[in-house]
Amino acid sequence: MSLLHDGNDMMPLAILPGVSVLCGGSVWIVLRKHRSELAVRDAYSIVDVRLDGRTGFGSLPFLLSGAIPSFTDAFF
Repeated sequence: MSLLHDGNDMMPLAILPGVSVLCGGSVWIVLRKHRSELAVRDAYSIVDVRLDGRTGFGSLPFLLSGAIPSFTDAFF
């Protein structure tokens, strides 16, 4: 829709998948050989980090476009 209406918000949305793949890929490369049993506490930590990460990556288009200038406001 942004391309059809000559919007200026296409670039922040196009950058987000690249940043996401770069960060996720680097974590996967570092941790791919660590295979061990997970405790319940470890599972809760993984879920918490994943949800916070999703929210952080979801705030990036707002920050890059300037629609919401503060990271705290964009995060919440």
